[in-house]
Amino acid sequence: MPRLILLSGAYLLKKLENNWGNLFQKVKKLLFLLANLICQLKILTYHSIMLTQIINAKILTPQGWLKDGSVLMRDNKILEVTNCDLAVIGAELIDAKGMYVVPGGVEIHCHGGGGGDFMEGTEEAFRTAINAHMKHGTTSIFPTLSSSTVPMIEAAAETCTKLMAEPDSPVLGLHLEGHYLNIKMAGGQMPENIKDPDPNEYIPIVEKWNCIKRWDAAPELPGAMQFGKYITGKGIVASVAHTFVLHGIQVIRWPRISIMQCPVFTSVVSINMKEQ
Repeated sequence: MPRLILLSGAYLLKKLENNWGNLFQKVKKLLFLLANLICQLKILTYHSIMLTQIINAKILTPQGWLKDGSVLMRDNKILEVTNCDLAVIGAELIDAKGMYVVPGGVEIHCHGGGGGDFMEGTEEAFRTAINAHMKHGTTSIFPTLSSSTVPMIEAAAETCTKLMAEPDSPVLGLHLEGHYLNIKMAGGQMPENIKDPDPNEYIPIVEKWNCIKRWDAAPELPGAMQFGKYITGKGIVASVAHTFVLHGIQVIRWPRISIMQCPVFTSVVSINMKEQ
């Protein structure tokens, strides 16, 4: 039925063009001018703002690919994606020359980059790693620590808090991968830092540092369920990682599970190991 309607519509347009050619062309021109006028009104709206505009690009949107459109940006943030590719007066133009424009990456699990390691906790290490990622499509990042001591966590949290406070910071928060993990599934983690959840340890950390946004743990550890309930109550995402628990038995009770971190060392592997 939709195909029939589409064919009928196309036939009708052809018929109109054949019988009322001049009128049909005038209507098409009028619609084109109206579309341009709408674009111009948008341009006038943005005229007093310093903008960067990407034109002549294939743009990926939630609705699919957009051709012959443009991306308007202000202060390195997307202001609008539009199907109007007319140049905005005063904007810096970037001609994509038919290349693709896609949304920037949000790095949710990253230990460093460019020679910088977030576990160092220093501002220099953080900036080095973040700048390396920002050059290759990442637009925001959650610096990640492997299993660390409390002083290491606090040093990184202090640096992260400072960077998050900067204008237009790409740093969205700190991600702690451990240190409350299953020692049998440590993988690349430092085993000397791995331990069971200790409320006398994690409560002061959470109360002091608002920058922590996600914290990984193995839910089978003693005190892990209480830990998960506490951090989710503080707005921190509880994430499963480096666990030996069978999926669907204990993991199902883990509060607000986000994702299975480090899948090489999560329940899938534990199932395989048990079967073998």
